[in-house]
Amino acid sequence: MLRYKLISLFFSLFFLGNAYADGQCPNPSITIVAPAGEQQQTVFSWERDRCDKYDTIDIPATAFVDQNNQVEMLLGAAGEFPAETGLNSHNYRMIGPSLDQLTRDCANGPVISGAPQNAPNDLPSDFDNWKWITDPWFDVKNQQVYAFVHNEFHGWNIYPDTLFCSSQYANTACWYPTVLLAESAGDGRQYQLIKPNNGPIIGTPYTYLKDGGRRGVNQGIPVQTNILSSPMGDGYLYIMAEASLGPPSLPNSPVIFPTVDGMCLFRSKKPGDPTEWVAWDPDTKQYNNSFTVNPYLQKLNTSDHTCKPIIKGSYCTSWSFNTVLNRYVLICNKYNQVLPNNNVTSAFVYLLSNGTNPKDPTAWDLHTHLLMAAPQIQQYPGTAYPSLIDPTGTTDGAGHGDGHNFEYSGVSPYFYYTQFYTANNWQKRDLKRVKLYVSCGMS
Repeated sequence: MLRYKLISLFFSLFFLGNAYADGQCPNPSITIVAPAGEQQQTVFSWERDRCDKYDTIDIPATAFVDQNNQVEMLLGAAGEFPAETGLNSHNYRMIGPSLDQLTRDCANGPVISGAPQNAPNDLPSDFDNWKWITDPWFDVKNQQVYAFVHNEFHGWNIYPDTLFCSSQYANTACWYPTVLLAESAGDGRQYQLIKPNNGPIIGTPYTYLKDGGRRGVNQGIPVQTNILSSPMGDGYLYIMAEASLGPPSLPNSPVIFPTVDGMCLFRSKKPGDPTEWVAWDPDTKQYNNSFTVNPYLQKLNTSDHTCKPIIKGSYCTSWSFNTVLNRYVLICNKYNQVLPNNNVTSAFVYLLSNGTNPKDPTAWDLHTHLLMAAPQIQQYPGTAYPSLIDPTGTTDGAGHGDGHNFEYSGVSPYFYYTQFYTANNWQKRDLKRVKLYVSCGMS
């Protein structure tokens, strides 16, 4: 985490872009607000709130209002924790009457197992490996909660480890991420996987390839955003997910992946039906094939089942429809952001939907706007996992929204992020938030 005072980061970032057709917001601006006495807040303190030593934060913060009108924030981790703990799942929730009054729910335990179904000898074809639950959606009609689950096969964990991963190609080269779907009763207490065809809800047409990734490029879907409904009132839900494929590390590889790196767009009218989620094709301008496929059970046309990014080269984790700007706001990591002083650093940035058709989730202005300089993203000390949540964002204030899902943002949303400390105590991570100010700038 940057060792800086957020009060010094009072950025005024005005973008003179395409004006809206009605001319209401010609200069959208999002600024970090940190006046005296109102610096960043600690939402989860590892020292104060953890359920056990290895209860840490490894996903962006997401939240919803459950059937009991309690706010639940999914915020946890899954990974190869030491055997001494006897634990292998840390997908805990925080719960309380509002986003300002959340406590860690240790008494009820994790909401879903994070461990592989067949640990310690799980296979990439299981699609039930190391799991992080995130991106919940409360379905008002069915009084159910649906959530996407980030799933990772770790080739370097299987013994003998040379079976799935050569030692010189560890980590990202032997990392096979996909997206699963889970459901819970309306109280959000316990989730179960929904696995169509024993496969993922979003994946690629490729089976795992030993040593098949390379630094910065994986073999699958490494990240996705939260779920939003359409402000156009068409009944669809939308989510973005990053596709990451590229030339493998291994020389003379038997498989050559296409180079795909960026955010793909998916939509569905039935969040609990995995087969209903289909991807936008920016070439044909249509929503085409389902990516609920299992490459281990069926031979797939790779071009039909490799999603096509609408925003390339981006690692984005959160989005919202902002009622002040009348645009979508997408929160991303960027590793070569140019600062006002012309220095280049990694940073948390935001993108805006196109001003000409601002409610269309397929149309984006690809200019990145600096939100927070963060030279140590996912390093120690450093920051990671940004998200945007507005405490009032379950409705847009004009009759839209169901009162359960934080999909809108207004003039004062919060920017959430995880603060890392030291590699020697890697599990010590805190969730911070800082208030933003959203405006249309000067006309």
